[in-house]
Amino acid sequence: MRVSILGTGWLGLPLGKHLKDLGYEVKGSTTSPKKILELVNSGVQPYLIQIDDRVVGERGEDFFDTDVLVVTIPPSRDLERYKVTIQTITRQIKESGIKKVLYTSSTGVYGHTVGLVDETT
Repeated sequence: MRVSILGTGWLGLPLGKHLKDLGYEVKGSTTSPKKILELVNSGVQPYLIQIDDRVVGERGEDFFDTDVLVVTIPPSRDLERYKVTIQTITRQIKESGIKKVLYTSSTGVYGHTVGLVDETT
């Protein structure tokens, strides 16, 4: 099974490593050329992709040729831009025929809390 992770930050990269260890083919996107080597060293196929009103990057079509897409990009301060980004991702999902999508929020909700937290914190 092929899994593409759109956004390999603090949540996406460990997820990619874990899925790779479980035997999945994992593709990971980043907007930073500096992160490519880290993805390679983690066993994740790297893709340098930018998304605004369109998908920009080499082999973008290959990235979206997947069984499962995991979206881990957090909302930006510019909510209008984020809205356009999500619309572009949605359009790409439909065009690619991806059947399974997992959208996560990779933002923290506990602020600067130190210690054990749960749903009631």
